[in-house]
Amino acid sequence: MARVFCPQCSHRVKLRSRPVEGQLVQCQHCKTVLEIVSLEPVELDWAYYEPAEEEWEWEEERVIEPRR
Repeated sequence: MARVFCPQCSHRVKLRSRPVEGQLVQCQHCKTVLEIVSLEPVELDWAYYEPAEEEWEWEEERVIEPRR
């Protein structure tokens, strides 16, 4: 098994299964979520989370007319 190290804290990260490119792993020491970005050699990088697009529900503007 390849030796890989956390880019955050430099501790060795244990890969429990056969690594797959794009797989997310967590550093057991600093709890940083990492992504396997290369298989030969195995390399880790910080995982990038793209926030989900929020669906905005815009309320229709209410026009209040003055009383006469």
